[in-house]
Amino acid sequence: MNTLYTPLPVDIKKSVEFAAAITNGILTELAPKKGALSGGYEYIRGRDGACLLLKKAGLPDPNKEDKYKRFALEKGERLHANSPHLLSFQSMDVELERYQGASRMENGWIHSFSGLPSPTDEGLTMTVGVRAGWSSSGYAREVMQISDNVDHFLELHRLSKWVVSNM
Repeated sequence: MNTLYTPLPVDIKKSVEFAAAITNGILTELAPKKGALSGGYEYIRGRDGACLLLKKAGLPDPNKEDKYKRFALEKGERLHANSPHLLSFQSMDVELERYQGASRMENGWIHSFSGLPSPTDEGLTMTVGVRAGWSSSGYAREVMQISDNVDHFLELHRLSKWVVSNM
């Protein structure tokens, strides 16, 4: 499958801020289910290669923040380096600490997250991308089939609808 590069949002900064707000909203809602600490690091890379966001999101375990930041960057950079891939899952190697959790959006951006279980990281990145308008839900479902992760995506997508409606 080829990605369909759609026009970029008029205001990239607002789009990225909106995505970060969605991520934090979802993490806030997940916190009671995942324990008191629910968070990590979010990385968004533009299709020109620029870092659009590298930021702590939610309430990650303070003892693991450096690890989450390193993994979020690694997932996104690895996906960028493997241009035919749509998910970091496709080049995952647990023995080398290369996990899933980055998604290539339909507009060409890469969204990466680390701090939750890897399948949830991946579902979160695609969910936020759909809500931010970077990908269609049809594209997301098709891409999530690559990693057999449609269920995580759909669960987080339903939650994100509630989060966005209450922002």
